[in-house]
Amino acid sequence: MTSTGTKPAREGCVHVEIAPEGGFVGVGFHRPPAAMLAPIRRAMLDDPTGGRTIVDDLGEAGLPLADDRLRRMPVGFTNRSGHVLEPDLRLRSLEVSRPLPSDVWCEGAAVDAIVEVVRAGMPLLRFGNEAAGFARTDGDRRPRL
Repeated sequence: MTSTGTKPAREGCVHVEIAPEGGFVGVGFHRPPAAMLAPIRRAMLDDPTGGRTIVDDLGEAGLPLADDRLRRMPVGFTNRSGHVLEPDLRLRSLEVSRPLPSDVWCEGAAVDAIVEVVRAGMPLLRFGNEAAGFARTDGDRRPRL
């Protein structure tokens, strides 16, 4: 689900997958193009406290960022090797997810579980979309989901 309701080309999104054995809900940016990640990485460096707060809050909610890192620093950021944010700057994806086992679906608890993950992940979506230039221009801070 994207703010436009279409399949995401670049912006962060909410992804819900349903399968016979269960599924999952994910929020964030799954392997976006390097050109889109670069401004997000710069925003992380410009506001290291804000970015870290989002990551820490997600971890406290039981939603750590996916561990999908580059082996080396990305192009344009090699001069930041050794920086306290290096592990985050090397991420290929900025996303969180939670499994939704089949019993969650069968017991009718899936919607609540999805909403919980989406609410926790909204600061990540907002931060990344604003940094990448997908911010709302109408002044409304509510997500366009």
